[in-house]
Amino acid sequence: MASGAGRRGNKADKVLEYEAFVDKRLKPDLVRAIAERDKLMEQLKTYSDLATNIKMLEENKLARLRTMVNLGSEIYCQADVPDTSRIFVDIGLGFHAELSWKEALDFITTKTTILDRTHERDSNAQANQRGDETCRENQVSNQAGLRRHSRALEFGARVILGESSILIET
Repeated sequence: MASGAGRRGNKADKVLEYEAFVDKRLKPDLVRAIAERDKLMEQLKTYSDLATNIKMLEENKLARLRTMVNLGSEIYCQADVPDTSRIFVDIGLGFHAELSWKEALDFITTKTTILDRTHERDSNAQANQRGDETCRENQVSNQAGLRRHSRALEFGARVILGESSILIET
């Protein structure tokens, strides 16, 4: 009888250990990966918008431009661009390059290709992280002798091992 209680205690320790690993390691890694993906998608959108604006300038043959510029914190001012034939493009790491429209479009094409590859790689990494999290939750279930309580774990439930059965308390 004492050995049975010891095994249940050991299972409870394993369950808590796995829960801690999922909560302290896997979930923060997943949250960080999602934030990085969102940042990458914002960059892709910015380059796409820039390409659209350059094409609009080419189609309308605008040599001069008057626009509103966001100075930050949603404060705008009018800007007059006397020569639109060359533009400054953020090329990364805080550097900007003065490029012609064609050079800018070529750069944007290359940069978006790189960002798309990065997005694909990161998406695969996120899928692996989610798989690891699910695998750990299944291990917790198996250790505790439960069929399926991964949803309870996902919502922060605590598994309590009783004398004769397992109770999930939220």
